[in-house]
Amino acid sequence: MPPNNTIVPPPPVAPAPILPPFPATPPPPRKKKWPIIVGGIVVLLIAVVFMLTRAGGPEPVGGPNPEPEVTTTPEITHGSFTGSPADLQYLLFQSFYGANYAGAPVGLTSDVSGLAAPTPWNQAKLKANLESYVSKMQNKLGVASLTLAPNKRYGFSTGPLTIEQSDQDLADSIKTGFDVALEKNVAVGLHLDISHYWRFAKGADGSLLSKGTGANDVREWKDWKGTIADGDPWDSIGTLMPSMCFECVAVKAMVDQKTRDVIAPAIKAGISRLQAAGKQDLFAGFIVGWEAGSMSTLAYHSLSLKGKGPTTSHADLNRAQQQILHDYLERWAKGLADAGVPKENIYTHISGVAQWHNDSGSIWWEAFNSYSRAGFSIYMNSSREFDSVWAQAKKQNAPWAEVEGTNTMITGKPSPITWETYLGHIFNHGGVLANIFAGFLPQAADGYTTSTESVEAIAAYKKFLEGETLVEAGSIGGETTADKIQRAQREFQVWGPKHKSQVPEVEKLFDELTAEVQANDMTAAQKTVDKIFAIIKAN
Repeated sequence: MPPNNTIVPPPPVAPAPILPPFPATPPPPRKKKWPIIVGGIVVLLIAVVFMLTRAGGPEPVGGPNPEPEVTTTPEITHGSFTGSPADLQYLLFQSFYGANYAGAPVGLTSDVSGLAAPTPWNQAKLKANLESYVSKMQNKLGVASLTLAPNKRYGFSTGPLTIEQSDQDLADSIKTGFDVALEKNVAVGLHLDISHYWRFAKGADGSLLSKGTGANDVREWKDWKGTIADGDPWDSIGTLMPSMCFECVAVKAMVDQKTRDVIAPAIKAGISRLQAAGKQDLFAGFIVGWEAGSMSTLAYHSLSLKGKGPTTSHADLNRAQQQILHDYLERWAKGLADAGVPKENIYTHISGVAQWHNDSGSIWWEAFNSYSRAGFSIYMNSSREFDSVWAQAKKQNAPWAEVEGTNTMITGKPSPITWETYLGHIFNHGGVLANIFAGFLPQAADGYTTSTESVEAIAAYKKFLEGETLVEAGSIGGETTADKIQRAQREFQVWGPKHKSQVPEVEKLFDELTAEVQANDMTAAQKTVDKIFAIIKAN
């Protein structure tokens, strides 16, 4: 157990140094990453720009922040974890199987245009699908010849489970996950979306949250006038609702009811079954969220309920937005923990891709709380993707997890690091769980599956599971363009205050660089970043 697991909030923001600009408008939609059939829907990845903010990238346009800085400190509760350096470490693979795999419109119900109501999950089919998935995983890993180290486990994650499912459906789906874990003798993770799919979610009173009107309308706003926000762009299909107002009373009541009356009892029943079989270590955990809050613009409805308004500084709004997401995740985690789910088996899940993620010093902070372990999406857009995660985990002095990712760029192109390095960056640096995407699927997800199921990847998985030391190496093929852009940002922060007369010239180049990256014109971006370095090095 770490000596001190006090959750450390981001400090009040100091006057900002001169920073390279970043678009003031939200980044392009982060398209669904997997061409996987869920409910008969083919969800294609659209190549998007790598998000510099995910590794502490450029800040908003305009150099120094002219607005008053935040005067309040985020409210954090304090607590401790049950854990130690000898914690069990889990290597999971995300199944993506819904009960609907053969065609019934279930699972990601909000993705189905014109669907009037969710269809009950066929638990027998879900179980068969998961059994098939695990068998394929075991064959690929060659588990028959593996000798697992005492503190290593492998298994699968089931999901996405959603709050759109009926209470009985959700509880039954959790039970099915435990059924397969016991039958196949593998660890199970349960992965629940809590923010994107909610068109059919019911409140604590049994009414549809999405049908609320007036004071009971829980849709987010896109301005202080109460204009309803546009649909959530997260999956690119265009059928998702606007984001929920996480601060609305009805939403909070829904969280309390789901955790207390549905999810926690189902999990505890599953844990009891594992314990009776002497296999309690097969419960890897419950993951709260599926990139919760990602792609969100400022949530004016929630912010207004927190006392913010048109005169609130942009910096204060950004910080308040982080607090809102933090509190929403914490409410889920606390509800589960208070109802008896072990804290060390609860994980949050955020991605760090949002308009308001412009403070590199506090990125990832929202995922940490006293009732769960923090979890993140991590794709290797550059060799430094883990840096900001490590920094925040060290600040919080807490274990963490990679709950979504694989060793490729977000576009599916090859990673700049080896698979052994990717796993080492997790498990050698306080990570206790990795949930790898795109492996062992019935339909390959292009470059993602190619990487996840590669000979190199399988060798790294085996090395980890057998308890061998994971050796971390540097970037393959030298510095990538993403690495170079991030280095330019860091050097500019040091150089800018000493060369203020030249700052506008360099800021203009960063404007050009931002546009080129958004257009995925990396050839032009490479030339522009070289121009930036030429100016910095010449002075």
